[in-house]
Amino acid sequence: MSTTAEQSLTHHVRLVMDNDDEGIYRMRREIVREALEMDATTARRNVADKLEDLYAALAGLTDDLGVSEPDLPAMEILSTALAFVDWDDIAADYIAEESE
Repeated sequence: MSTTAEQSLTHHVRLVMDNDDEGIYRMRREIVREALEMDATTARRNVADKLEDLYAALAGLTDDLGVSEPDLPAMEILSTALAFVDWDDIAADYIAEESE
């Protein structure tokens, strides 16, 4: 079975979120907990959107975390790659972990 670009990118984003540093791990757990406390029926979509925003900020695509902005070619590549990530799948996994 071959791996698609979406599967590969999703896997690698998840690895970074799980293993980069304690700060990112705490941020993503907080995102999941807050979404579950607000509305369990829309939690997955809320978590997916917030995780995508967090990762874009970490990549420097937004100014939210004060990360230096990449140059235009890098920004285009990062934006395109992040668009292929299955954020709903990642959100569902994190919600399941938090619910255990």
